[in-house]
Amino acid sequence: MLTVINEFKFNGEYKNHKPVGDGHINDTYLVDFDTNQYVIHASIIKSLPIQLD
Repeated sequence: MLTVINEFKFNGEYKNHKPVGDGHINDTYLVDFDTNQYVIHASIIKSLPIQLD
């Protein structure tokens, strides 16, 4: 199940991320954690310790 995140309250260890759709559409990414997957907008990811390509 995917959850759209509006603020940073993740559980689990970050694994990887990839753009949603073709290319960086709407700057939205699917981010995998060891416990769950989230669809996150890039503006939120910028506050995380994750480097976007």
